Amino acid sequence: MFDGLLEELKATLSGRRSRTSGDPHLTPSAVLVLIYPRDGEPYVLFTERTEEVEHHKGEVSFPGGAREPGDASLLDTALREAAEELGIVPGDVNVIGTLGDTSTASGFLIRSFVGSIREGYRLRPNPEEIAQVIEVPLKALAGAEGRRSETRWTGGQPRAFSSFAYGGHLIWGATAGIVERLVEALHTMERRAGDGS
Repeated sequence: MFDGLLEELKATLSGRRSRTSGDPHLTPSAVLVLIYPRDGEPYVLFTERTEEVEHHKGEVSFPGGAREPGDASLLDTALREAAEELGIVPGDVNVIGTLGDTSTASGFLIRSFVGSIREGYRLRPNPEEIAQVIEVPLKALAGAEGRRSETRWTGGQPRAFSSFAYGGHLIWGATAGIVERLVEALHTMERRAGDGS
């Protein structure tokens, strides 16, 4: 069942046009959206950043960071950061596709990659960067119960933002935007299954 979900998600992501941006004023970076089975249910892995990290202190995020000169690609950036933050061996990640680029108010351009790891994978969080690992059922993100909408003034204009609440944690900002794209892909899969295509 889980493998079937990954195959459908891979097909859905490969059929979508990725949202990308080449803004040279933004710092190229990448994150890894990890999906894995737990007791037969798909989960998504998030982290809460420590107060010691340089950017986005204390925020809920995906493993990731800025591209470094030694990274051959943004995918390499995402895999390197997952290894540094959580001890995930790059070769243990099954890369499924990308959800495109997301820009942040703090000056980053984030490419989000979707991947999977096996059930029961032993994580080794780096205590300097990761305050805690947060596991969220995929269905909790796809459902409406934890989703919130808020309006903030940005550049003199009201803008609607989504956030997701789960287990006392709030997922907001660029991370919530990436979650929205993942949820869009899941809904596309559901519509396709409903159409019988």
